[in-house]
Amino acid sequence: MDIALIGTAAMAILGPYLGKVADKFAENVGEDIWTKIKSVFRKEKELKLVEKAEDNKATAGDIVEIENLLVEHLKEDNKFLQTITESLNITSYNKFILENNLKIAVKIREELKPLYNEQIYADVASEGSYKIRIAQMERKLKEIDKKIIETITERH
Repeated sequence: MDIALIGTAAMAILGPYLGKVADKFAENVGEDIWTKIKSVFRKEKELKLVEKAEDNKATAGDIVEIENLLVEHLKEDNKFLQTITESLNITSYNKFILENNLKIAVKIREELKPLYNEQIYADVASEGSYKIRIAQMERKLKEIDKKIIETITERH
């Protein structure tokens, strides 16, 4: 499976853990993965992002940055990649479903990045349409993340 998709899966499962709105099993999986991710974050910038995430003060941009840093670590360390892959319960049974949903999540996140910036610089007349579009895309992303979490936490 593509490393970037594994990073996206890890971030999807972390969402409920960091937001404290998960069912108990997903929260436990999220806590386990978060502990493993934090163990490789050693640089000052990474540690500050971890602190913000744990204090529920991370912005959408911070979460994207955590995901980008996670993917870098996954690419650099095969043992870490294997550990996260195993923690995510990626099997031949659920790999296809996960890949499809993860590709959708990546696409939505990529489309959201410029919208956040464009909204900041939008004139008053168009700011509302940016907010609506962002809200729609964030809602769709939450639905996809929920499907990813369900696939990962489903036992076979």
